[in-house]
Amino acid sequence: MAKWQVNLIVLWVGQFLVMAGMTMIVPFLPLYLQELGLHDPHSVATWAGVIFAGNFVTSFIFQPIWGGLADRYGRKVMLLRSGFGMAIVMTLMGFSTSAWHLLLLRLLNGTVSGFVPAGVALMSATTPREKVGFAMGTLQSGAVAGSILGPFLGGLLAEWIGFRNIFFVTGATLFAASLLAALLVKETFDAKKALQKPKQSMLAAFNELRRISQLPSLYSVTFLIQFSLLSVMPLLPLFVQQ
Repeated sequence: MAKWQVNLIVLWVGQFLVMAGMTMIVPFLPLYLQELGLHDPHSVATWAGVIFAGNFVTSFIFQPIWGGLADRYGRKVMLLRSGFGMAIVMTLMGFSTSAWHLLLLRLLNGTVSGFVPAGVALMSATTPREKVGFAMGTLQSGAVAGSILGPFLGGLLAEWIGFRNIFFVTGATLFAASLLAALLVKETFDAKKALQKPKQSMLAAFNELRRISQLPSLYSVTFLIQFSLLSVMPLLPLFVQQ
């Protein structure tokens, strides 16, 4: 097979494992907080929402930074940094003894995250132009499949092995996805040439994006879709419990 085809298969599996691992905790997060000693329904709901959102807050801040570093040092480096970093953080969540521990680790997880966007960037850079559409659609299906099956698998595992052990399973899953990418994904990247290019500031990059008239509409629609999908997730287990 061609190099881009091997990359597509490996990154599809990686995207699936990463998104499945990241969403496994969704069905039981409030119940895990109850196991850690929180029993007031209002406190549990508040902490579940804050902890769930913490990952996305730091990810929003740091993703552009990692993207800039990927342009200068390569996409595969960022892919592995994110994968192995998240594997360590998710494993540490299994040792949490309070809601504060979970919150801090979720914030850290968002800081080091970026496996999916790095995989997309790497795939687009290594795929022939005439195959980019097919490769991007196929790659996205891996992330979507992982997001759909992750909560289902997390619910089953919570019943079989308990809440805390799922974090260890998730860490192992993320480590396996990263190791697979390290061994099989190939990238042709000239770091010396990239370092010679003038470095663009974040402000200049955002000023360029502002000139694209369609972006505000795309951002607004994406925000509304994500808000409608994600806002109920941390509260649904409590609703079912009642």
